[in-house]
Amino acid sequence: MNCFQAGSADHHIHDYDLRNVSQPLHVFSGYRKAVSYVKFLSNNELASASTDSTLRSWDDISKPVAWHRFGSPEMDDSDEDGESYFISVFCWKSDSPTMLTANSQGMIEVLVFAA
Repeated sequence: MNCFQAGSADHHIHDYDLRNVSQPLHVFSGYRKAVSYVKFLSNNELASASTDSTLRSWDDISKPVAWHRFGSPEMDDSDEDGESYFISVFCWKSDSPTMLTANSQGMIEVLVFAA
């Protein structure tokens, strides 16, 4: 496959074909702040993190199949305080729905995304 994905300060992930980078093939939307990490989980799924303190798992049609907002369970989407903490790292085991993530405040979470 001749594609690559780039997270951007414009709050999107841009999916490009290396043979023609003038226009993205897909634009993945949904973040409120810059996208800081993008990584393939499998041939047709990728994971991304943003400075809005959220993680998302995407399929190959530009729709999130799962997402998680980092922070306390009491936080809702209108709570802006959690956005001051960005996701600093995430990693996973290949062929596993389990992901380990940490934020800039030193909080660590283990997530299991349902298939």
